[in-house]
Amino acid sequence: MLKLIADRKQRGFTLVELMIVVAIVGILAMVAFPAYQGQVKKGNRAEGKSAVLKTAQALERYFTVNNTYVTNFTTLGMPTFSGDDTGGSKYDLQIAAGGAGITTSFTVKAVPRFVDTECGTLTYTQAGQKGMELATESTVSKCW
Repeated sequence: MLKLIADRKQRGFTLVELMIVVAIVGILAMVAFPAYQGQVKKGNRAEGKSAVLKTAQALERYFTVNNTYVTNFTTLGMPTFSGDDTGGSKYDLQIAAGGAGITTSFTVKAVPRFVDTECGTLTYTQAGQKGMELATESTVSKCW
């Protein structure tokens, strides 16, 4: 009789033990998933920043030769998006005239293809001024 009771205790987990493990895994997932999403957005922003700076460099090279800026990406030999356009691109790029007009100033914008309420559209001017548009309660240093 004692042997049967000892064998029965060794067979597996109880439902209570299993539910405790499921609860612990759920709590860990609730903490880890938002942190993961934040890191993904941060990585996406790195792609956008890189594309903005490459476009600004191309504009400066063009200005050195032609003494004017352009808004045409084809003239610069640059794509209008960040990364590759096989669905993996995270930002659409735009070149806008600066305050003094496109001849002497520009603003490069990276418009996110994903929801980014924290930083929104990343901007960069010919003067090297970094900024953002449509952002909520965030600072330039946090986004750049």
